[in-house]
Amino acid sequence: MTHKFWDSMKIGKQGEKKVDEFLNNKKNIRNVIDVSDNEEYMEKGIDFLIETESGNKQGIEVKTDTYYSSGNFFLEYIANTNKNKTGALLSSHAKWLFYYFIDGTLYIFKLSDLKKWIKKNKKKYKKVSSQNPTYKSLGLLVSREELIEELNPSIYQIGGIQDDGVA
Repeated sequence: MTHKFWDSMKIGKQGEKKVDEFLNNKKNIRNVIDVSDNEEYMEKGIDFLIETESGNKQGIEVKTDTYYSSGNFFLEYIANTNKNKTGALLSSHAKWLFYYFIDGTLYIFKLSDLKKWIKKNKKKYKKVSSQNPTYKSLGLLVSREELIEELNPSIYQIGGIQDDGVA
């Protein structure tokens, strides 16, 4: 079971790498800094800092998901049930959520809009748990179609990664 968890962590890092490549190819972005392993930024729920051509600095939170065929987003609101730790989508200080499916589809949400939407709609959607060897997280299963219609994220095809049968 631990092996599956580490493979999931590896997939998350591969998703971050795809997002990093995407960001570095955007003409309006001057600089991309990967802070995903920096403890200070981990606490803030920020994986990347970008600097735009105008000098504006913004934080990005990246979520990688292997379940594209489900037709849903998993919107985590409790990251660790043992500690009742709030999920990154609600606690992150990032400006943007980059939600990447390993099929290559990237959805970019303004995180403040998504936080408001989750708080307002939390009771309407099925709550599910996700278990790894040491803790369980809780989230909402939300139809991609509905969330796209409500929040109108930017959507890109940026190339997929191999799942190797691990979720």
